[in-house]
Amino acid sequence: MGHIVRPLELATLVLIVNTWGTQPRLVRGELEAALPSGREVITDPALQGLSKDQLVALADTLYPVFDGHDDERATLVNDLLARSGVRPHLAQDRGLQGVWSVPDPRVGALAATAVGLWIHLGDGAGDRLGTCADRACGDAWVDTSPGGHRRFCSITCQNRARAAAYRRRHRTTNP
Repeated sequence: MGHIVRPLELATLVLIVNTWGTQPRLVRGELEAALPSGREVITDPALQGLSKDQLVALADTLYPVFDGHDDERATLVNDLLARSGVRPHLAQDRGLQGVWSVPDPRVGALAATAVGLWIHLGDGAGDRLGTCADRACGDAWVDTSPGGHRRFCSITCQNRARAAAYRRRHRTTNP
């Protein structure tokens, strides 16, 4: 059957992209900042054993999924699924259950990422992924709110953008 893979949660994928990815750090002007230590981020078993370079590469591979549109997301996730060689299987562990497996455990993290995105996006929730609307940020987010109208990664970025918009409006009306 191969090596069993558990899909990564979207919160974990966001953490990988925002902590290890070069794109969010580039937008924030922090690209030269030191990368975080592996102990801060790697809590999921699928990611343990990855080097810092592998985490950066994985994060940079994932960023366009958050920053893209549905057709781009579909292409990217399908490519991740194909590259990892992940396959569905039925396993008997206290009854039958569906599992995912890969022939090579070295692609387990890529497969766990691809399956996690496939599950989320396959449910028609592509509009629930995005990147921060604050020009000084670039972080990825997943919208779990009931309304589904998220545009910012955090309240801090939302407040910063609103304050800047207020100052722009106020400056043009009161020179």
